[in-house]
Amino acid sequence: MPTKHFFCLRNDSERWQNIFSAFGIFILPLSSYILIFETRSLTFLILDGGNKPFGIVHFDFYDRMTNQILAIHFFVEVKMNKIISKIRVSELDSLSDVLVRLYKDAASDEAGMISKDANLLGIMAQVEKLSADITTAIKSDKTTSNLDEADIARDSVIRNLSDALNGYAAIPVPSRKAAAEKLLSVFNKYGKQIITKSYAEESSLIESMLEDFAAENLKSDIESLEGISDLIASLRTAQDSFNSSNDAYTNASVNKGECASSIKKNLIATLNDQLVPYLSAIYALPAYKDFASKCESEIEKANATISVRTKKAAK
Repeated sequence: MPTKHFFCLRNDSERWQNIFSAFGIFILPLSSYILIFETRSLTFLILDGGNKPFGIVHFDFYDRMTNQILAIHFFVEVKMNKIISKIRVSELDSLSDVLVRLYKDAASDEAGMISKDANLLGIMAQVEKLSADITTAIKSDKTTSNLDEADIARDSVIRNLSDALNGYAAIPVPSRKAAAEKLLSVFNKYGKQIITKSYAEESSLIESMLEDFAAENLKSDIESLEGISDLIASLRTAQDSFNSSNDAYTNASVNKGECASSIKKNLIATLNDQLVPYLSAIYALPAYKDFASKCESEIEKANATISVRTKKAAK
């Protein structure tokens, strides 16, 4: 017979209260229990007054028809550390992906307790959804950054092209000066100020400028000025890169949901307030221990990374 323990039950039948009492477990009517597994045994997750997992009561049955009990086991929760809130969005994304993968591996055994645990299934379904949402949000944030970088790159080429043509036009060498002024007249139709236009308008003007520079009557002038041909080719490349980034941004915007930082808060709350307490309560059950310990290890690794980074920042 197990050592007497104190835990709380609420809305429980007199029958179960009598069974708990028979095995020396005192009942305080302050909380509740959740049936998490039932075959030839019953396993109850005990919740405290704040509806937080407190421990596990496990009954082994000798006769399922008469509910004659062979043994009763009580497990107090193992205190797992929660995820440090300073975790980066990308780190949380990776951690949640690993936790989901560990769960799916553990639940692949259809005959096992984990695959039949509806409560854990519900928690992990939330984790998986939020993990997918934060991955999508990160990609969306990245496409915005890539688009900005692509715009900066093409703006830089336009500045360099303007400086080069103005420089050649100032050189007192008639042949080069004439070629530069001819090309500069084309460039000045658009002007360096196009870099201040909207993304779409700037793209349209650059495409038009490149079309003008491709004219056959300008070919010899471009070739006569060293570096100008390369700058025009660079502008073509930069504009193509911007177009690709813009396409990716548009696609991401269509599928965009919440921002990554907002999803991070919800995901941390689900992990710290639901998954970690649940795993802490069921940790000692043999059928859960491998899965719970692997989850704990991944959380500890993530927390260690955050702690090291925090210490370095403090120096």
